[in-house]
Amino acid sequence: MSQRMLLCAITLALLGGKFAVAQEVLPAPKAPASKPAASAPATEAEERESEPVVVGNLEHQGWVLSGSRGRHYFFGGLAVADYTYQGERRIVSLQQEEPTLLPKPDAHFLYYRELQSGSRWAVAREPLSDGMYVIFHQPKGSEKSADPKKSWKEFQRARLEWKKSDGAWKSR
Repeated sequence: MSQRMLLCAITLALLGGKFAVAQEVLPAPKAPASKPAASAPATEAEERESEPVVVGNLEHQGWVLSGSRGRHYFFGGLAVADYTYQGERRIVSLQQEEPTLLPKPDAHFLYYRELQSGSRWAVAREPLSDGMYVIFHQPKGSEKSADPKKSWKEFQRARLEWKKSDGAWKSR
């Protein structure tokens, strides 16, 4: 399976899509399953289910920013970007950068780095007055500029399209 297909499959699975590439038919069990012993009260089990499930640095709750040049899917410290740059469509995985390790981080942005190319992204934490989120891009190699602020280019303004809450994806 190619990396691009794997990223698409992970993205669709995390977005709660009802897509099935190939679903294996499992045989019916030969013996009925035994009931588990009641060891914990129901309230404790409910509390555990209400907490967000985190696997590594990936939360199952996420959000999507969509604009004219691409979409960014965010899940905790990881993200997937599906965008067009210099006429080429790219689907890449991103990892959030630790702000304390950055030279001069702006508290109004979350910073991500493309795992394969090393290009960087800065995503606004809050929307502008028109409800749009600004996304900046810093292609690999441009960070060595004499003026680091000039190496960041506004990539797009995007709207919050999906946000998972209460177990369902909602559009805003």
